[in-house]
Amino acid sequence: MIGDNGAMNTTGRLGIGIIGMGYVGPVIGSALRAVGHQIVAVSASSDASRERADAMLPGVPIATP
Repeated sequence: MIGDNGAMNTTGRLGIGIIGMGYVGPVIGSALRAVGHQIVAVSASSDASRERADAMLPGVPIATP
């Protein structure tokens, strides 16, 4: 989790942003999230990539490039 000062509160865990919601990005993001890392945002430009992000990483903010 990210604290009020922007630092991670959980030892050994990362806040991760993913650029690209093609076929690899959401799978890697989902795997990292499953082991306790926080996905803080993803970048998705097409309708299909935004749908993949919503399906595989629900609740993660989607940024447009």
